[in-house]
Amino acid sequence: MRATIRQIGLQVILGDSLRAMVNANSLGWEIFHKGHKGQYRELAFCMAIQGLAELSLQMDREALWHWESAQILLPELHADLMHSYSEIAKILDSTPLRTHDSAVEWLRSEGKLAEGEGATEPKVISTVSAVTPRRNPTALAGEKVSVVYLVDPQGRVQAPKLVGEAPSDLAIFTVMQALLSWQYQPAKIEGRLAWAVARSDFSFRRQK
Repeated sequence: MRATIRQIGLQVILGDSLRAMVNANSLGWEIFHKGHKGQYRELAFCMAIQGLAELSLQMDREALWHWESAQILLPELHADLMHSYSEIAKILDSTPLRTHDSAVEWLRSEGKLAEGEGATEPKVISTVSAVTPRRNPTALAGEKVSVVYLVDPQGRVQAPKLVGEAPSDLAIFTVMQALLSWQYQPAKIEGRLAWAVARSDFSFRRQK
């Protein structure tokens, strides 16, 4: 498994970003669908490498989402990634949208965050459900995941942050992948499209 991850990482370094993105995504889902909890490192590396590849393909929003999701899965992963992919990773780390807290602080200082009098809230237009592992459908039974994030003026989600009790690696992975495809009607400040903070709560039912 780790040899495969290293090979995909090498594809990023060699500039084969499209193949690296597809392979990292596929491997992440392969690990997830086995339904074995505790593979934080493997899932985090898949999401991080996918993010690095997406940045090279100018898919900036997706890159930042997967990069931050990888840090949420495994915070200590950052040091390893900076050692191996420092030049690319520095670009992701340099944006104020890198984390939820830094993004909120920056948007508020710029007057771009919908809050207070005259602001409207974003409204969900379409969602994608968080799936369960095919080979172990009960793996997530009873788990709950709460995420706060930003909705940008195009109605897309950015800058996720877990809130509440930390769930398993499998639960984090599937929720982050689902949320990335959600679409909103953007918030407004006095009629102008704006960024806004939103929250979603996921729960996986126990089998009777």
